[in-house]
Amino acid sequence: MCKYAVVLAGGFGRRLFPITEAVPKPLLPLGNSTVYGILTDKLAAAGFTQIAVTTMYKGEQIEAYPVALKQVKYFRETMPLGTAGSVKNAAAGFDDCFLVVSGDTVSDFDFKEIMEKHRRHGGLISVVCKRVTSPTEYGTVAVDGDIITEFTEKPNWRRTLTNLVNTGIYVMSPGLLPYIGTGQQDFAADLFPRLLREGVPIHCIEEQGFWCDIGDVESYYRCCFCYEKGENVLFGSASAAEDAAVSGSVLFDGVTVDSGGAVYGSILCGGVYVGKNAFIGKGCVIGAGTIIGDGAYIAGGTILKAGLNIEKGTRVMKSVIFGELRKRHIENGRISGRYGTYINGELCLRLGGALAYTAGAGSAVGVFGDGSSEAKALADSILCGVRIYGGRACDMGEGFGALAAFSAVEYKLAYALTVAVRGGVVTLSLFDGDGLPPTTKEERAVEAALSRPVPTSVSAGELLSFAGEEAPKYRYAARLTHVTEGLRGAKLYVGEKNPASEFLYSVAHKMGAEVDYSTGTDRDMFYVSADGLYAEARLGADTECGFWGLLCIAAATAKGEVALPTLCPRFVEEAVERAGGKAVFYGDAMGRQREAAARCFWSVDGNALVLKALESALKLGKPLENLYLEMPRRVIEYKTLPMDEEKKAEAMEKLSTQGEKGRGGEGIRIRYSRGSVTVIPQNGGGFRLFAEAVSNEAAEEIFVETEKKIKGEQD
Repeated sequence: MCKYAVVLAGGFGRRLFPITEAVPKPLLPLGNSTVYGILTDKLAAAGFTQIAVTTMYKGEQIEAYPVALKQVKYFRETMPLGTAGSVKNAAAGFDDCFLVVSGDTVSDFDFKEIMEKHRRHGGLISVVCKRVTSPTEYGTVAVDGDIITEFTEKPNWRRTLTNLVNTGIYVMSPGLLPYIGTGQQDFAADLFPRLLREGVPIHCIEEQGFWCDIGDVESYYRCCFCYEKGENVLFGSASAAEDAAVSGSVLFDGVTVDSGGAVYGSILCGGVYVGKNAFIGKGCVIGAGTIIGDGAYIAGGTILKAGLNIEKGTRVMKSVIFGELRKRHIENGRISGRYGTYINGELCLRLGGALAYTAGAGSAVGVFGDGSSEAKALADSILCGVRIYGGRACDMGEGFGALAAFSAVEYKLAYALTVAVRGGVVTLSLFDGDGLPPTTKEERAVEAALSRPVPTSVSAGELLSFAGEEAPKYRYAARLTHVTEGLRGAKLYVGEKNPASEFLYSVAHKMGAEVDYSTGTDRDMFYVSADGLYAEARLGADTECGFWGLLCIAAATAKGEVALPTLCPRFVEEAVERAGGKAVFYGDAMGRQREAAARCFWSVDGNALVLKALESALKLGKPLENLYLEMPRRVIEYKTLPMDEEKKAEAMEKLSTQGEKGRGGEGIRIRYSRGSVTVIPQNGGGFRLFAEAVSNEAAEEIFVETEKKIKGEQD
């Protein structure tokens, strides 16, 4: 028997702005009803009789909406209680198991059958799950039989090991409520981790039918066309003149497109008027009540808030929110694209604002350019955006990646970033307060904040710059001198002179080493990458030593914690342990470990790594070449394997049964007798295979074996 249900309808719908400016997310139109109307009809049809609905944002609209249910009680929150906290508050009087469903979810799942499945296993909670092709937008779950063993909230592709996701639909028994703490409590952040820690079984009910979570503009757009199969979706009295061109668009009640008007692939909210011969490009979202004057031109990807009056003939260019923006992902701290088109002043202005908003009021954001006029213009736009959103904008001058990473820690910045322009391509490299690329959670928060409207009531933040001994380059050089106790007796060549390697030359010379830029065979040659984050060497006449080899040499005399990335060869970890150190791995979702990277400067900075390796050789009294050749021989190889994006998560799910989870939950590691291969899903690019083997031949062999496993699962 179905009796009780809780509907969570209090969300703000920020990712749906400006659609939710005038109406709460559950009341968005869908089919011949609304999302909330479809859900409550479904609950009534399944036999639920007592419904508790939690509301907050525009709660009065939801509470006034007519539903087919007889007993509905509304719980208006004045302060957010969180998803789990809201359920605890609303379900306090229930004496039997109850369904929990989000007010922005649409599905054809059989709620009555789901309730029966929960009753049969007799547990405290069941989570309804479904397999999807793009799991990174949801919370993924790992299961052992029908018991959930792990939750990963909106992972990036590197940490996506399954295509099974949490739909946000639950069945709970009253005995679960005491496990929900007081105050703001969420399922993902609070309740589920507690249940897993305390060994309370969390059952998985896997469903196969249609399910749509209307979390953002694109999801809502797609869902509308799932219900309406025509060229357009028109709600209520929406209309277009006979000679208007409307294609692939969603028009809310009261929208009018006048004679000669053109609307392509966009969403127009209630009461929007499109004047004669006006044009709205693909991917626009026009807020309720906005008037687009005759002959006005709205460029594709534009967002207009509710109630605007765009005068006759006006051209509105590029306020990117829907469409193009969804393709511009921050990946591993980087955004890259053509100068002036894909990455322009407006995007940089919004990025600065998004960083300031994400970091919080009064936080500092530092920006470096590469010395070019183009980079300076974009950097100034970022700084302006930071100030508009109330942040402290720090103009750090010219710099490179390693200098920005160092400065994030040194100046206690929320974020530091570099702007580099080469060959017409712009690369924005972002670092968080630990001097590392931001976590996926941070990147998503920044991306979401890109769509926020410009604030009108925030005091502009201050603009700061640093000179003399306070300048970033001065402090960076000073920090490098403290990496070693001295380098007297060391000899080296610095290859490929660049702004980063110039610091290696000057600091090594200051510390007593013999340094030159010339080539030769009597000294070791070191190469520091242009961003200063990596280094490699040619030792002696012809021994090539890569980044990991230098790291092993540097670690030979290191004590205490040595910070290493999760995708680090095992032989580096072994070298650290042989030297008496402790390897601490930092990854995407590791808080304390990421802080260790800020303390272990030489393991995350190319210049500092070279200096530390030179010191190790001096302390051990051996040439660098000898130290490298004495290490256990390992071959490190990388390879990219293309794969259909829609099959990638399914392949990882099956591959996980043949290997073990990689460090930090990133990828799957498969062991072989002659080495191992770690398989890492890439964002939009198939897989990255990372082999560690006893020889080049062995690496190729295990690559072939791994590809067979992946492709075999794909067939």
